[in-house]
Amino acid sequence: SEAAARGEALAAATGCLACHNIDDTSSIGPGWGGLAGSDVALASGETVVADDAYLFNSIIDPASQVVAGFDAAMPTTYADSLSEAEINDLVEYIKSLG
Repeated sequence: SEAAARGEALAAATGCLACHNIDDTSSIGPGWGGLAGSDVALASGETVVADDAYLFNSIIDPASQVVAGFDAAMPTTYADSLSEAEINDLVEYIKSLG
């Protein structure tokens, strides 16, 4: 989709891909391939579904739901530096990675 294409460009431009792989392999952060719609174990012991709301929230408030096995290393500035439309584009890109 056009939104996913914009999200892909934004992910490259903002440095997301320095910490997240586009397949299911982990790096500093979880891999994005197959993430959307999957069950995600959190450091809190809770398990959540990586739906649109979770993905959006993980971008704007990453420390609120840290994935188990990872440090809270993601910058917390995206809520201020990205528009809601840009964050939605990133969510669409992540969803496109199956």
